[in-house]
Amino acid sequence: MKNIVLFLSAACLLSAPIFGQQQENRFAEITDPQLLSINKLPPHASFTSYIDETSALNKDKANGSFYLPLNGTWKFHYTEKFKERPMNFMEPDFNTADWKEIKVPGNWELQGFGDPIYVNVGYEFVSPGFDKYLQEPNPPMVPEVWNPTGTYRRDFALPANWKGKRIFLSADAVKGAAYFYLNGEFIGMSKAGKVPVQFDITPVVKPGENTLAVQMHRFSDANYFEGQDFWRLTGFERDVYLYAQPQTRIADFEVQTPLDSSFKNGVFKLDVKVQNDEVKARSISVSYRLIDHAEQTVAHGEKAIKLDKNSSQSVSFAETINDVKAWTAETPNLYTLLISTADETGKIEECIPSRIGFRTVEIKNKQLLVNGQPILVKGVNVHEHDPLTGHYITEETMLKDFELWKKYNVNTVRTCHYPQQKRFYELCDEYGFYVIDEANIETHGMGYSLQAGGSLGNNPLYLPAHLDRLKDMVERDKNHPSIITWSLGNEAGNGYCFYETYLWLKQRDPSRPVQYERAEHEWNTDIVCPMYISPKGIEAYALNPKSHRPLILCEYAHA
Repeated sequence: MKNIVLFLSAACLLSAPIFGQQQENRFAEITDPQLLSINKLPPHASFTSYIDETSALNKDKANGSFYLPLNGTWKFHYTEKFKERPMNFMEPDFNTADWKEIKVPGNWELQGFGDPIYVNVGYEFVSPGFDKYLQEPNPPMVPEVWNPTGTYRRDFALPANWKGKRIFLSADAVKGAAYFYLNGEFIGMSKAGKVPVQFDITPVVKPGENTLAVQMHRFSDANYFEGQDFWRLTGFERDVYLYAQPQTRIADFEVQTPLDSSFKNGVFKLDVKVQNDEVKARSISVSYRLIDHAEQTVAHGEKAIKLDKNSSQSVSFAETINDVKAWTAETPNLYTLLISTADETGKIEECIPSRIGFRTVEIKNKQLLVNGQPILVKGVNVHEHDPLTGHYITEETMLKDFELWKKYNVNTVRTCHYPQQKRFYELCDEYGFYVIDEANIETHGMGYSLQAGGSLGNNPLYLPAHLDRLKDMVERDKNHPSIITWSLGNEAGNGYCFYETYLWLKQRDPSRPVQYERAEHEWNTDIVCPMYISPKGIEAYALNPKSHRPLILCEYAHA
């Protein structure tokens, strides 16, 4: 029976963008393991677009960018039963007078809607003997009768000066399978948590008042990938906002900043992807400026390009910066990078700032080296959890953690077991912490068996989901010097999917090592990173002449 279900669900993918609006197809979509999202924008580096260099340097979002926060109080409807969810909630004239209110960001279960569920190994919807639960894990299936569903609505006014811009909606983390509607029109769907969900809403948004509606289901096939040892909660877990850019815009950028072989000079490489969404060709210039701690420009460049209508183009720059101040956790030296576009008259159309650091990460002689020197990893694992706000973490709370880590000589943070919010990495760059950035992949509840029905990490049907979650993390976080290692996930078995994700990542970013805890005895990890190994086991590994990789303990050791 499972094979029939999987075959039918894969077939549904062909028409997903069409029937994503139809409520009668909803359960088939949220249990389709190859339907990962609908209309979601490709992942890209995190950035804010400003109107000029001064605004970018001052990070003046309020006056120097097109940014509209949607955090706050939303109208909210909650039901435990999937089939009792509202159906026409997205219509602008829908009456929400009898709905409750909820804070965004925030988890339902900490605001009186449903129960928080703590699970270590397993899934919150699996419990033998209870009719509303699955009797055993059966991916991609989840309960249909009992599938708590929350429906959100709020109005917002689009500023008049946004006219003519390209306008985007971003929800920086959504826990639950979420369907988004604007002014009654379906705009997209997402399943994966802990990464941004962004949609181009330009064709639908209008001047003045708009109505945004979102329906979110607690359980979908995505839950099988998010089986971490923590409280299982639901809702918008990070900021929700609109932002706008010019019709010809910077869509993405990547900066590579290793040191040369002397470890004294910086090798600066910058690639900027420019997208022209206009219906006519555009001639623009793309430029960059690199500024040191003394506010002196140490490198700059400019190139003129012509883009056809509805097309994109990449622009590359390269420079060697002599005698750079290198970045390490002990010396977190940062440079300010400004990337700008200008029209044919030289008027700046947008400017994007980024803080970058020069450093080289490599493995030699069984040691992890930063700038040619071996480092001793003194680390912590960090979860997003607050007793009052759940999985929504404020910057104030993050800074308390940073203060404690510095106080106790912590120099490394592993983002167990999912990417953190974007501000976290900016603070790690600034304060000086090495980061092991971990993808939101843990299928622990399926076990580690390589046989059919076991680990999803060895099931080709789930390769798209593994790759999608990894790419979302890597493309967003790629420019942070603090990230010295990528992690493929946690406690999700090993096999085909992890072989493929390892190979993809080594090709995509050869500048950083890749680790994966379950590959300890296989080839698809550059670092042996066991959990629960004893001190004697660590000593035996270090003394073994056949050991050729560094060992970094992921979690605590038994005595």
